[in-house]
Amino acid sequence: MACGGGAPSQDKPGPTVVTAFELPADGEMPGWFLVTEPEHYEAENLWEYINGQADFFIDYGFARVDTAEYRNDQESSSVVLEVYRMGRPQEAFGIFAAERTPDDRPLEIGAGAYLGVNVLGFWQAERYVKLTSFDEGPAVGQLLIGLAEEISSRIPTQGHDLETLLLFPEEDRLEASERFIPKNFLGQSYLTDAFRVGYASYGQDFQLFVVDAGSPQEAHSHFKRLEEFCRGRDQTKVILETTEDPAMLIVDGPSKMVLFHLDHHLAGAIGMQSLDVGRTAAVALAEKISL
Repeated sequence: MACGGGAPSQDKPGPTVVTAFELPADGEMPGWFLVTEPEHYEAENLWEYINGQADFFIDYGFARVDTAEYRNDQESSSVVLEVYRMGRPQEAFGIFAAERTPDDRPLEIGAGAYLGVNVLGFWQAERYVKLTSFDEGPAVGQLLIGLAEEISSRIPTQGHDLETLLLFPEEDRLEASERFIPKNFLGQSYLTDAFRVGYASYGQDFQLFVVDAGSPQEAHSHFKRLEEFCRGRDQTKVILETTEDPAMLIVDGPSKMVLFHLDHHLAGAIGMQSLDVGRTAAVALAEKISL
């Protein structure tokens, strides 16, 4: 969706210690016993565990994963438990949101959960937890739910709410479309920590986004940099409409966008076919942020 920088301190702190998640020991959880010894991976050797996705997880602040296989003593089902420690709660949410699908069943476990055919994932504080069964069916789903609730009870809840997601309008919102993009949003290196939500209105799918720039000055700077970038694009017409409050930047080209900055937020609508739809959606987003 792209619209297209001394000497080191002598007291430099050592590397941050990444604490392990204490995987349940054999027999510690009623009805479950260990099948394999626990394994642990950090950023430097994550590719040994999930080679194809290692870079993706690292982009989301991955620090460590603790994993083991468990079997239920009443069923033949075996479950692989993975507990990923991410850098921040929003990054744990980002991995969770990227892995769930609209077909998954939402659950109230941790800060949010999904249940697929043979997999259950949830996020809580800075951790993303994934349980995968080798079997399928309703009974397996109930086993996964019970095990997930047990694991959730072992994770400290630090009360991290993703307040930025509360800024998005509910009307026409697509279920399970929330995403967190930690860096290079819209192809711009300075746009980090973006939340994006999908919508459908007037027969069109599009997204609304919000970037918390940290201050009104930074939000204005991001807005001007993005405006300058868009004005330099071929086959792109850019108009700054000052009749609205806040002013709306209308970008009409291969990628249509309606952008604004408000307080410490850069926000707008992207991915729509009609700029009128984008303008209406952006105004509704601005009104929600202003509340």
